Amino acid sequence: MGNLAAKVSGLSVTRGGNQILSDLSFEISQGELVALVGSSGAGKSTLLQALAGLISPTAGSVEIRGNGKVDTALAFQDSVLLPWLSVQQNVEFGFEFHAIASSYSLSKKELNAKSAELLSRFGIAELAERKVSELSGGQAQRVGIARAAIVEPNLLLLDEPFSAVDAVTRKSLQRWIKSVVSELSLTAVLVTHDIEEAVSIASRVLVLKNSGSELIEYHPDQYDSSDLKQQITFQI
Repeated sequence: MGNLAAKVSGLSVTRGGNQILSDLSFEISQGELVALVGSSGAGKSTLLQALAGLISPTAGSVEIRGNGKVDTALAFQDSVLLPWLSVQQNVEFGFEFHAIASSYSLSKKELNAKSAELLSRFGIAELAERKVSELSGGQAQRVGIARAAIVEPNLLLLDEPFSAVDAVTRKSLQRWIKSVVSELSLTAVLVTHDIEEAVSIASRVLVLKNSGSELIEYHPDQYDSSDLKQQITFQI
């Protein structure tokens, strides 16, 4: 593996007396798009929250590495855009937070240029002045992911970002995120219930099973796609 973006060691999380994750260890290399799949209740969202630093481990550690000024940024299933702002203003919104703004010290002009460039690289420059109400579901998801990516996190976390759109839009977004992660050299973790999605876009698939106590790893480029989908389905 290349340079590490994240190292998880012996991670355990207990909530309300229930063991959600138990002694998990794995690494994520810079530039990877890792898909995390598992049955409902397996602990996928909890693991993503632990990576994001939103919850503290009961035991073990999560170490985020890299040269970025922000460790992680999270894009949600619902794009959670602010309806009174334009698309470009929504993308820039992360810089309203003092901790992020002080790390970059960008002028308003520099921030406008940075967001305009990202919108262009994300293929949505034409949406910059639109209001949220004027966006399709797929466009809104692209904007939500752009808002997370603009802070240049060491690890971009995607929590089922395509589950609420129709099948045709979902396929388009899958191709788009795979291209964006590759072209911009991002490192990302995608949580999904969709095995086909995981196999088609990820460089590595992690299957979380046994109530959050075991991770099984697959590299899609080493398998026939149909065979791999069957194997993962059997594991879940």
